[in-house]
Amino acid sequence: MKNMNLYLFDLLNAGPGLSGWLLYFAIAAAEYLIYAVPVGLVAGWLWGSSRSRSRMLVAHHRYLADDLRTADRSVMAHLEAAGWVDVGHALDSSKVPTVPTAGFKGTEFAVMRCDYLLASHALAATAKSYRVIHNANTDMASDYYPVIATFEVPQ
Repeated sequence: MKNMNLYLFDLLNAGPGLSGWLLYFAIAAAEYLIYAVPVGLVAGWLWGSSRSRSRMLVAHHRYLADDLRTADRSVMAHLEAAGWVDVGHALDSSKVPTVPTAGFKGTEFAVMRCDYLLASHALAATAKSYRVIHNANTDMASDYYPVIATFEVPQ
């Protein structure tokens, strides 16, 4: 999808020699393409399967696994298989969620740990602490809480 968006952007972001039909297409897309979203949702609801309707009800929750309850860890599984260590997972036994912050409750985010500190095995072995920073500033600064880790690297 990202590649298609970049292709269309490059196509529509033309110079002064822009042909008339392309200009009209760009204007029509900008003004009317947004209606494809609600039309698609209605069509999916009316003619979709019960599974697709179920997904639509929770579609505002990003990063969910296929069970629509737990976080999708597929990307992390690939990184861990490549040799990276999730320092937060190794050191934080309580698995404190990093999203959403207090200022973003009830938005599109599932409650989960979505911010990571990845390290090689050698560096991860020197990790001494990890924590999610919760305070009045971080509650409102972003939709994610920041994370911090300390390492004791030998000289």
